[in-house]
Amino acid sequence: MQQVNTSTEANFIAPITLTAFKALAVCFTLITPVVLWSDTTGSIADYFNYEIPKGQLAYIFSKLFGLYSIFLLWLQVCLTLANPLTSQKMVTRKVHIILGSMVCITFILHAGLFIAATTIRTGHSTLSNLIPTFSHGFYKNSVSIGAIAFWALIGSVIAGTMRTNQKTIAIWLHRLSLPGLILGLLHSILIGTEAGSGMIIAIYCLMISSVITLVLAHYLKYRKDTKPN
Repeated sequence: MQQVNTSTEANFIAPITLTAFKALAVCFTLITPVVLWSDTTGSIADYFNYEIPKGQLAYIFSKLFGLYSIFLLWLQVCLTLANPLTSQKMVTRKVHIILGSMVCITFILHAGLFIAATTIRTGHSTLSNLIPTFSHGFYKNSVSIGAIAFWALIGSVIAGTMRTNQKTIAIWLHRLSLPGLILGLLHSILIGTEAGSGMIIAIYCLMISSVITLVLAHYLKYRKDTKPN
């Protein structure tokens, strides 16, 4: 009788624990980007009350959308990796699609506003920033890392729309979201004021550690499941 109660209690606690984990992850994803953005940009009111360089407003909002794209992608990757590791489904296909759409919108807004900001500031089109090149110094190299992340995520989104046919190539291309996340984090650390923010670096290390932990757990489960009896 005692065993039955223990089992029932475990089955009751597990869903609550997973729900709490998901709630914390969502709060972390929605709140942290604004906190980090405020820490590096200062009061948004100053940008309206004082004279600022051309394109600066577009640039700071580009940073905000860039942060949200990274955090939303992190949440997407973590929930997807955690899905096979629990008895309760961490994320449904519908939620996966919604999160993916939010990632797509935010990173396109990030890139678009950055191109707009640099175009306004220089007086000529800067669409060439979307073409990676590593021969023009540290800043351009940092931008190019972001450009590679951008195209990796574009490829992942396109592949995601093809996965209904379960094509092997589409499934593997959809996994470009993982290197896209790593490159996006690296791009954010290297470029702009984020490079000097200890808070951002500490949070990014935590995010990378969580992804690595889930990847290892995923691999160990795969090894266990495929191990011959």
